[in-house]
Amino acid sequence: DLMNRCFNESIRIQPPLYYSTPHQMTKDVNCGGLVLRKGDVFVQGIVHMCNNPNEWIEPGKFMPERFDSNSPFSLTPSG
Repeated sequence: DLMNRCFNESIRIQPPLYYSTPHQMTKDVNCGGLVLRKGDVFVQGIVHMCNNPNEWIEPGKFMPERFDSNSPFSLTPSG
């Protein structure tokens, strides 16, 4: 289990891909105020999601315990 948490944390810190493949919208979607229209193409910044300080406590620090559901580090900074 510790090995899996270490692996997941390694991939989070340094993902093998920095961006997703392009996605094309099949319908209009309002995503938190951002309107994506049918036909729009977008890519996801994986490296940015994996190191987002709004989603990860101390994102620059290697902390395998963040992948243990019993750890307080598995929560977002806001809980």
